[in-house]
Amino acid sequence: MARQWLVRPDPVVPDLLELEREAKGLRQAIDLLEVGFAKVAEAIVSHPAYDGDPFGAGAWFRKECHMATSDAIRSATIGAELDGLPASLASLCAGRIGIRHLGLIATTSQAVRTASPEHQLPEAALLERAESKTVYGFSQECAHLRHAADSERFRRLQAEDAEYRTLKMHRTSDGSLALDGWLDPAGAATLWSALDPLARPNGAGDSRLIDQRRADALVELAHLSLDGGQLPTSGGVKPHLTVTADVRTLMGLKGSPGGELEAAGVVGHHTVQRIACDATIRRVVFDAKGAVIDAGRARRVASPAQLAALRARDHGCIWPGCDRQARFTAAHHIKHWGEWGVWGETNLSNLVLLCHRHHWMVHEGGWSLSRSDDEQWVAVPPALRRWSEIRGSPGSAA
Repeated sequence: MARQWLVRPDPVVPDLLELEREAKGLRQAIDLLEVGFAKVAEAIVSHPAYDGDPFGAGAWFRKECHMATSDAIRSATIGAELDGLPASLASLCAGRIGIRHLGLIATTSQAVRTASPEHQLPEAALLERAESKTVYGFSQECAHLRHAADSERFRRLQAEDAEYRTLKMHRTSDGSLALDGWLDPAGAATLWSALDPLARPNGAGDSRLIDQRRADALVELAHLSLDGGQLPTSGGVKPHLTVTADVRTLMGLKGSPGGELEAAGVVGHHTVQRIACDATIRRVVFDAKGAVIDAGRARRVASPAQLAALRARDHGCIWPGCDRQARFTAAHHIKHWGEWGVWGETNLSNLVLLCHRHHWMVHEGGWSLSRSDDEQWVAVPPALRRWSEIRGSPGSAA
């Protein structure tokens, strides 16, 4: 008897147009529910029990409705303005605008009316703009209208918002840092403008998510500030990274202890080597009892003249596809440490420029750089690097 094979059918791919129709219908239904909630929220806020104090009612909304006070007040404002916005409500019901558009129409109408009772905004003018713009675009136009109606109140509200600025930093047991913060619009624009050019995809094989690129950009921005030497001093000393390590750690010898990075704790020898690539090194020798018996003078790994020559030769980060300019790079030793802790030669043939991210990838990330037959730099991923080392491939730059 012939064997019958059970064939698993291919997974059914949902029809995109059907999904889009469903999403649009659900969103419209949610907006209608939001309108109903706005009416009830306005009735609660205006109830005698709260004496017309929206922030007093806000505590109830936070606890029982699990929402921010600002969102509850916005809903109450929509509810209070609905009777005067029949065309806007009809547009929402027809799906031409969403609840966020309606909220902006309501809050802007109320703000302008409060500032200039004799110069109320006609609903038709606001609605026409709302139906033709995204929520963000419409919010910018509404901000202009509120500023034109009462620039002093606009300034006061922005100043009040700025008082809520915060940056919480929580250090974990392994030395990592958890961040949580909020910035006012001007502060946010400043930080965004500084991070944006550093957070773009950069170099061959850049598969980082946008949040990872922003995190790397923030660290790179801090490195640039430290390297620039423009930060205020502390105790007469410029801010800097301080790492303490055994010479065996710098050599990456098996069984060596980790390095100690100030304000971070213990780090691996790869991190120690990366920081030591372009840093001021001071040798301190202890005897068996822990007493200092020799403290050598600090020395710069790459001299200013060598750095100038590197920048003229490499122009910037030499990682394939990287566009970081020389001022965003550090000197990287192709050969880090030799036998008996002798520092790899500090000459142009043993130095290249790498940006912060690609410097990290070569050390902690396990990547390597090799020269191709036509003298071009090639980035070798960790897996391929291990295979080439097993085969004894020459010419790699770790």
